Amino acid sequence: MTVATWYDWDAGRILVNMHARRARLRWMRDNPKVSLTIFGDDWYTHVSLYGTVNEIEDDTDLSGIDRLARRYTGTPFRRRAQHRVNAWIDPEGWHGWDPSGALSSPGVEAS
Repeated sequence: MTVATWYDWDAGRILVNMHARRARLRWMRDNPKVSLTIFGDDWYTHVSLYGTVNEIEDDTDLSGIDRLARRYTGTPFRRRAQHRVNAWIDPEGWHGWDPSGALSSPGVEAS
């Protein structure tokens, strides 16, 4: 499963947040191995992180989604009545690609 998502880095872990009824939440509960690709100014330049979802928690006060909304929009999340869930990803590795050759990861060929 691949979806666009808001994320944030926090002390070596990645925070993502979703509505409690999202298919990706069910997917992560059944398949905790995930990846996240972050694009640069163009889609050729990117870093992909892979890891494991090791914590899933209800976002009862909406602080997780507010944090992400502020990062991406500058304002708190608008839909206050939604049941939201935080998922924390522990990265285990990465690979990247930059056409200039400035970005690479040891032992992994960029393609």
